[in-house]
Amino acid sequence: MNKGILRMKALLEHLACIAAVCALLLGLLFYLEHRKEAIAAVDDERHDRCLKEALSPPPPFKHSLDCVGWQRIRSDIPLPAQG
Repeated sequence: MNKGILRMKALLEHLACIAAVCALLLGLLFYLEHRKEAIAAVDDERHDRCLKEALSPPPPFKHSLDCVGWQRIRSDIPLPAQG
């Protein structure tokens, strides 16, 4: 009878570990889904703000640079020599 109790305790410990891992994975899944939705909401808000700013531009130097695209401009114009 003592072996049966020990086996039952070991089984319950394993089940508790499995339940803890499942809860952790489920929490991680919910966190990642929430993060994805939050990033999409911020992007939508930025897009709406930049669209409004493009339709009616503010006076110079009176707005944030958030709507300015920072991308490298590649052209065929030769640059001066770096002396």
